[in-house]
Amino acid sequence: MSVNRLLFTEEVRTKWVEALAGDYYNKKGKGRLRTDGEKETRYCCLGVLCDIFPKELGIDPHGRGVLNGKESYFGDYDSVQEETPLGIDPKELRDLVDYNDQDFRRDDTFENMIPYILALTVTEV
Repeated sequence: MSVNRLLFTEEVRTKWVEALAGDYYNKKGKGRLRTDGEKETRYCCLGVLCDIFPKELGIDPHGRGVLNGKESYFGDYDSVQEETPLGIDPKELRDLVDYNDQDFRRDDTFENMIPYILALTVTEV
């Protein structure tokens, strides 16, 4: 399966930040892009990006697609850090994912993630 590559533009970043600041993605998860629990679904910050741009990334929103040709959308995102179709610098992506998971114990919302996302390098088109 061919995986698309998202251009990480200012527009994409703005939509991502708006989604993180909104009410729908109100519980942060860690370790997986998306975790479906009995009472709630949690997303890591990267999972939110994948959830709002599934078509651009070639992801089946029901979890049957693959991300980076290896991982299910619902799966672990370790391999995404190596070769990302998200258009984000791999080092910036690793730092973002690490902060998402480390910050999880202090804050299970995305409020503290937004400044990090706003500082990510965007692709100029």
